[in-house]
Amino acid sequence: MTLETTLLSKLPHNTPAKVVDVIGSRSLRRRLLELGFTEKVEVEIVGAAPFGDPLQVVVRQGLFSLRGSEAECVKVSL
Repeated sequence: MTLETTLLSKLPHNTPAKVVDVIGSRSLRRRLLELGFTEKVEVEIVGAAPFGDPLQVVVRQGLFSLRGSEAECVKVSL
């Protein structure tokens, strides 16, 4: 069984997914992990600014705004 994985930045809006991994610089990884982007946690993009950046993401019942470059550091499975 293979899981379809993608980056959070490429996830269609209102599509729930689970975090697989957080990549990137040490400080960015730490920040995202502290916000709750940990393995197996459900995430969902619920909105975006008019030009697509930043994204509004629901994680652990919290609403966060992430830059597109930050969302590219979160791998998710559908």
